[in-house]
Amino acid sequence: TGRMRPAESSLRDAAVFGLFAALFSAAWFSVWVFDYGVRDDYRDLVTESSTLPAIGTAADGPGDRIRTQGNAVRRRVSEGRPLTALAAWFTYGAVSEVEHLRYVRFVGILGIALLAWSLYRALAGAGHGRFPSFCVAAIAGSTLPFQVWAHWASAVTYPFAAALSGFAFLLADRAATTTSSPSSPSSTSRKWFLAAGAGAALSAALALYQPAAMFYWVFAAVVLVEPKRGRGEMFRRLGWHSAVGAAGLASGYLAAKLGWMLQPTYADRTDLVSNLPGQLKWFFLDAFHYAANFVVPSPSRLLLPDTGSTFSFAAADRILAWVFCLLVAGGLVLHLRTAGGRARWKFAAAVFLLFLSFLPVLALEHHTVAYRMLAAPAGLLVLYAYFGAEAVSHAIRRRSLPKVALGAAALAVVAVSATQVRVGLVEPQVREKEFLRRELTGSDLSRFRRVHLILPTREDTFAPLRRLEYGQPSAQVVSVARAMVRLALRETAPAYSGIPVTTARFDEPVTPPPGSLVVDLRELGTPP
Repeated sequence: TGRMRPAESSLRDAAVFGLFAALFSAAWFSVWVFDYGVRDDYRDLVTESSTLPAIGTAADGPGDRIRTQGNAVRRRVSEGRPLTALAAWFTYGAVSEVEHLRYVRFVGILGIALLAWSLYRALAGAGHGRFPSFCVAAIAGSTLPFQVWAHWASAVTYPFAAALSGFAFLLADRAATTTSSPSSPSSTSRKWFLAAGAGAALSAALALYQPAAMFYWVFAAVVLVEPKRGRGEMFRRLGWHSAVGAAGLASGYLAAKLGWMLQPTYADRTDLVSNLPGQLKWFFLDAFHYAANFVVPSPSRLLLPDTGSTFSFAAADRILAWVFCLLVAGGLVLHLRTAGGRARWKFAAAVFLLFLSFLPVLALEHHTVAYRMLAAPAGLLVLYAYFGAEAVSHAIRRRSLPKVALGAAALAVVAVSATQVRVGLVEPQVREKEFLRRELTGSDLSRFRRVHLILPTREDTFAPLRRLEYGQPSAQVVSVARAMVRLALRETAPAYSGIPVTTARFDEPVTPPPGSLVVDLRELGTPP
């Protein structure tokens, strides 16, 4: 029938992107239907507002270091994310109300659709078939990190960073396959022009969000973890991509260092790791299992609504994660079996890519883990699981994985993600916002000189899922709690939006100053 015409190919690509956008928008409808904010969303709305008093003033009592040292833009510069700082300046210049954050979140969903489409194109271009490629990209885009990204307006740039890293890989791979020779100066110039473009694109992705930029290695795995590719070619291309990645990371680190020098809010996070064995131990025992549990967040405590009691998953989630990883490893070895003696080297390369996907966190002395950091490791595990399932299907049935099974798996993961976003992320934040508004509007504010907040604990939530970002109260942070009061009063009682707000930790004596309206946010943990 001949090759597809460019116009037809473009139309099909646009249709696939539209399908991803429709799929994720429908699954995560709650993030753009309900009015709510999440942590930094509230604080950034206030710090960038020209109509609200600052938070952390003398009347409020001691502030926190983030508010006193800078606004939303400067804070992101201090985190080494200047392009995200620029996006924040534009976003919070156009958005001034909590209800408007839904539009920002919707843009984030479109960014996730763009990333899924990019991964689909990479897989289909590598010969995996359009339908399997679509299903794998849909599963990868529905994992826990992407759920958090879609839920959090402040994370709107993260999927675009990951998609930009895919473009960087495309340029770098074309440079790697471009033959240069002294007799052909034009090909040599083209090779280095593509390499420079790849480095610039990766640097830009790092300037948006460093962990998301490591999705570069997910695209690399599509090309490199291939049984029929020779060992020499694999190592040559892996070395090339490692060099491009190192150049991008070096420029990203310099940008971060400069940002931290200009605004040293997080200056302690620039120190490179000094105890590598301890860092690797932390990676395997504390961080990696979160990425391996990429479909369900394996809560440390699961709330049983009918009884109000909880069931602990303290050890089970780690066991399940490593069982899953062993199964994926076995399937990946089977996938690489046609490489003969080269299989062990390619398996080692696949494991090496997992380390590279978490490199911005592993390389620094200060380490923490959150689902929003784990998109690249989770994406690699989804890819490796697909390769392994394909290999098992070929070994048993001598045919590819049934389309019905793959399609059903994709629909199941998307459906689970829809429930988790609504129940574990959106509803707790909506309830927290409504609870605070109800407490403030249910009293005659003219009788009080200030609002005194008793901050909640990590466990003061009625969310059934409680792990990392899931079920986490925003008002745990002093400046966020104060910002929530400012915004709630601006909407319901504008004349009192400047009322002083004092706070007390959950474990401090309840001794509010005279004339205080006391709001006990620990009640967020009681059943509605």
